[in-house]
Formats: sequence, structure tokens, C-alpha cells
Amino acid sequence: MKEIGKRIWTDVKNYYIGIIALLIYSVIVRNIFHAFCPLLIITGFPCAGCGMTRAIGEILKLNLLGALKYNIFSVFMFIFILLSCVFILIDIF
Repeated sequence: MKEIGKRIWTDVKNYYIGIIALLIYSVIVRNIFHAFCPLLIITGFPCAGCGMTRAIGEILKLNLLGALKYNIFSVFMFIFILLSCVFILIDIF
């Protein structure tokens, strides 16, 4: 466990500039534009990933209409991922 902590700390030290830049971007963009997605900020249109986490949460609660409200693409993506997992398991066994 101690070794994992050392590796994480080494990664943080190596990438601290990127981590700080991401935190600054997040704070500034969320306070000014109230969004994190660069495509949404620039064009005004949400990307395919916007709302996907909330939508998958709604799918797991079996609330498909709520999922469609967050992201129309989410239901299709969930079905695709589910079928992909099934086919991979069939190929393995």
C-alpha cells in the first residue's frame, strides 16, 4: 500500500502543472459559462458526452425517460455497451 502511495505522489509531482491548469480551467469556466464542455461553450450545442453520467445513472434506476432528458444518445449507447459485453463474453466462453 505504501508503494502505491509513492507512485501516486510521484505522478502528482510529475504532472502538477497539468493538474493546476485543469483546476484553474474548471473554476474559471464553471463560474463564467456555467458549463465545463468546450464544445458547449463555443457553439452552444452540447456534445455527445454532455449529460451522459447523469443519463446512465437514470438508466441504472430504470428511468429511461429521465435518461433521454439528459442525453438522447445515452439509451442507445447503454444498449450498445451492454450488447458488446454480451458478445465479448460469448466469444470468450
